[in-house]
Amino acid sequence: MDAEILVGRTLAGYLMRGIIGRGSMGVVYAARDLVLSHDVAVKVIRPDTAFSADAIDRLHQEARWLLRCDDPHVVRVYGSGRAEGHDYIAMELMPATLQARIAKGRPEIRELVEIGAGILLGLAAAHRAGIIHQDVKPANVGIARDGMVKLLDFGVASPLPWSTSFQDAATFTWGLPCVGSLHYMAPEQLRGEAVDDRADVYSTGAVLYELATGRRPFTDSRPACLINAVLNGHPCPPSLLNPNLPAAIDRVLIRALAKKPARRFSSVLAMMDALLQVGPLAPGPAGPKMPAARRRDPIAIPRRVMPTQYGATPNVGVAVSFGASRGWPTHATSQERYRPSTRRLDPRVHCRAADAGAEGR
Repeated sequence: MDAEILVGRTLAGYLMRGIIGRGSMGVVYAARDLVLSHDVAVKVIRPDTAFSADAIDRLHQEARWLLRCDDPHVVRVYGSGRAEGHDYIAMELMPATLQARIAKGRPEIRELVEIGAGILLGLAAAHRAGIIHQDVKPANVGIARDGMVKLLDFGVASPLPWSTSFQDAATFTWGLPCVGSLHYMAPEQLRGEAVDDRADVYSTGAVLYELATGRRPFTDSRPACLINAVLNGHPCPPSLLNPNLPAAIDRVLIRALAKKPARRFSSVLAMMDALLQVGPLAPGPAGPKMPAARRRDPIAIPRRVMPTQYGATPNVGVAVSFGASRGWPTHATSQERYRPSTRRLDPRVHCRAADAGAEGR
């Protein structure tokens, strides 16, 4: 059955108006809720995977995870179910994505910081709920009409290794040892290794790199060469591609894109704290667009004890400031997790490595 067959039909009270996206698992439709009279997005299992028990389980698990996040920077879920033989999720409809914003050109510094902070706040909510997104990319970042940035598509998300919110979290892989999008996947994801919240730090760094420069960190179109570049290459410093970027942006993005998780930011909020230090360079109030009721309120994030197999130090926190001081649990302090090299690198070598991918290695 072709996905187009649902266009113009009513499914579970939603009038399906047209297809707005396709993924490995589902098709997303723009729809109208005929009961509440508002526009929604409805994700339906793709016809070629409709009889896959794993695909159906993942779809409904995505709805539960969206509900658990419960944050303004994560797309809202209205419900899920099965109707007329179709499994579906009804969600908030986003009028635009970051992919469309990137196509319009490089943003000003203030907009770059606000978008980045919005992504990181959404990820913080997911990590607080015990979830790794694993597929942060421009197409999975929505921009609402009021400018609010929201995370979309938790279809390949998985529990954090230390999460106690899900049974058997260590083996919760949906049978997919390597999931995500190649240009934005952390090296440990590509190697099929166990990942934690720092994989989302890497992906966010890749997304913001593309937003800031108009180019992905690694651009080779050949999958094998692209994988080798992600595993072994070094991205060109962003300011060499966009001279308007301050050195502070270089430091934030290059650190987020470190090959080893231990050299990245210890959490998404630690990365946001560093990113917001660039805020004063632009006019206007610093920080991401947030509901007025939340601007002055600290985010309450419970502490957790990290497993020692990830090089953790139990009950070590990093203080993050965004209008108020917030405690965020991490594997170790920023000083312990990242010690920058004193070796000076020729940025032109980085650019050549990024352009050439894996050639000559």
